[in-house]
Amino acid sequence: MPLAQPVEGLSSRANAEVARLQHRRPDIDVRQALAGYRRTARQPRRWLDFGDHYGLADDLCEQRDMLEAAIRMLPGPAKGELQRLVAPLDEMFLRRTVPDPCLGQAGGWHAEAWWRRRIAV
Repeated sequence: MPLAQPVEGLSSRANAEVARLQHRRPDIDVRQALAGYRRTARQPRRWLDFGDHYGLADDLCEQRDMLEAAIRMLPGPAKGELQRLVAPLDEMFLRRTVPDPCLGQAGGWHAEAWWRRRIAV
């Protein structure tokens, strides 16, 4: 089952793997999550939105969570391709944020998702 819209920047083989993943896990939308993360990570600092106000389209943490889930579930080559697309966005996000001093030694889902332990500067 091919993707209705391929993920920009991925090979046709990686897009086929994404399609298989999304067929098994319809709650994952790699194209939408990546497009949203690109848009959000590139916004001016004052516009970085960490809140869960509007769902996947506008929530940086939800976007990055979904991308991480896809990275963990995709096979080797497709995983690597998606990681290469996400890595520069992560670097941009890290440069524009700092660790959240209010979280301290947070547990649960905060402990695993570094992007959830950051705040805009």
